[in-house]
Amino acid sequence: MTFHKQLNSYLVFLLRFFVIGWICTLTLIASSQENPQSKKTPNLGISKSEENHSRSFLSFTGGFVTLSTENESISGLDGSVSFHYAFRPTWSIGAGFQQAFNIAGFGSLYTGVSVDLSYAWLGELVKRQEGVQIDSFQLTQSEYYLSSALISQLSVKQYFFNGSEAVVPFTGLGFSTYYRLASQKTFNIIVGASFDFVFNGETSITPLKVFSGVQFRF
Repeated sequence: MTFHKQLNSYLVFLLRFFVIGWICTLTLIASSQENPQSKKTPNLGISKSEENHSRSFLSFTGGFVTLSTENESISGLDGSVSFHYAFRPTWSIGAGFQQAFNIAGFGSLYTGVSVDLSYAWLGELVKRQEGVQIDSFQLTQSEYYLSSALISQLSVKQYFFNGSEAVVPFTGLGFSTYYRLASQKTFNIIVGASFDFVFNGETSITPLKVFSGVQFRF
């Protein structure tokens, strides 16, 4: 009992810390837009500009989830949709919605929402575009397509489990890692896994999921 109370207090502290950090991150978005960087030759008026594009991402994923409690384990199928905005080449914030169904009987297991902060350990989240100008006239332009990337994500999770008599809310943290394959110009394939720890009072549940899907960028 004492262990559960200490664990719950620790998780509540982490939740508050993460939410405060996420709010502070939002305030940086307005100043985080990267202006074109130029190197000019005064006599010729030649400049080289670089811009970042495709900062927004819309992802659709599906996967297999296992819910573990102290007494039992339940498996199901999980589908989710999320939207993220890259405020830095390797950082993004976003939100997600997910729905899971029980494999046995196809009943609804839970509905979930999340607030996410992502970081690309390898590769970048944005697509770069380079150009050469002469006296503000665009002479050449080239695009660098979005590369493959290894991305980790920390989330604040809110679950609503469908109990036998009522809907029961669970709150906690989630961590996921996924690999984004460089595939097409407008979308990418993603494959990954996630682990969440959510609780309600002294009752805790640990959803573990493996997933794959498609990520559109614009």
